[in-house]
Amino acid sequence: MVKRTKLLVADDEKVVRHVCQLSLERNDFEVYTAENGLLALETLRDFPGIEIVLTDLKMPAMDGMELLKTIKRDYPHVEVIIMTGYATIEVAIEALKLGAFDFLLKPLKADQIRLAVGKCRDKIQLSQENFLLKRANEKLRELQVLKDKFIAITSHELRTPVSHLKGYFAILTDARANDLSDEEKEDCMRVMQTAVADLEQIVT
Repeated sequence: MVKRTKLLVADDEKVVRHVCQLSLERNDFEVYTAENGLLALETLRDFPGIEIVLTDLKMPAMDGMELLKTIKRDYPHVEVIIMTGYATIEVAIEALKLGAFDFLLKPLKADQIRLAVGKCRDKIQLSQENFLLKRANEKLRELQVLKDKFIAITSHELRTPVSHLKGYFAILTDARANDLSDEEKEDCMRVMQTAVADLEQIVT
């Protein structure tokens, strides 16, 4: 089952909240509503996982610009779309500088809302995928470091028993090995057996 994106609509006009909710729920959004900025913040606290806030600019108790500032401070991962019927270029620029994803002019059409929110959802999904990819790359780098350390340690530990085996094997296979006493040959074999045991401990 596909996860539904949680979205909050904050507007003091009930009809706007209703239209946004109906339109977005048909597009697989889980929609919450609030009639002002303060209630919007309460909703964000009470319902973790909200990823998008669609807010009016002018509202009682707390306006959209103040809500935007608070969200970007306390919930930096949440994207905010501002909507208003009282826009100026200066206000739009200020909202975008504060971190708003988009700035929509009222009256809003359903297609306009869906398009803006859809782009916002795409951005969030891309950011999440990039985050997961970054974490995966970090894990791969950590594994590579561990692998390199393991190889370095293993190579060092292998060097001693291998050198013992080579040395004593050379002694026993040397043409003059017949000059060795039985006791000396047994000593060589014991050293070689110890080296083999050391190797078995390293590789098991």
